[in-house]
Amino acid sequence: MFELTFDESKMKESWDEIVCSDKWGYIGEYFPTEDWNRAMAVSVDDDNPWYLENSPFGGIIVHPAVLHIIAFMSAKMKSGVIPRPDQPIVHAKQTSEFLRPILLGMKVRIEGRIPEKYSKPGKEYLVQEIRLTDENGSELLLYKHTSMRPRRV
Repeated sequence: MFELTFDESKMKESWDEIVCSDKWGYIGEYFPTEDWNRAMAVSVDDDNPWYLENSPFGGIIVHPAVLHIIAFMSAKMKSGVIPRPDQPIVHAKQTSEFLRPILLGMKVRIEGRIPEKYSKPGKEYLVQEIRLTDENGSELLLYKHTSMRPRRV
């Protein structure tokens, strides 16, 4: 499984506290497991043998839905912006670029950054990027998520 912990003391209370940077920062590591991979493939009715038995890439590959969850949760933890009941955060857009297959048992490094934040009338947007790399630093997945929240008055 995969677990991220969040230090609530680092939660960003104001827009001005969010710092943008083009520098990648370490978030954690992920070791894909067969149980979680199988559970995800079954839950989305995907019986492709590449996710359950074997693939032409030398083993079972991690289901893209699992990778999306890892990237999305990592983005939330990296930003420190956690939705509060009085100020919801709305999903605005996302892109995922799968560069190389991730095999079960690989050690995957998770890095993130917040390259941009911007405002439009009544709204604030936050752009978060996550990258998954292998032990050699080769990029496996690039994930970009933009969220919007109403501007507080």
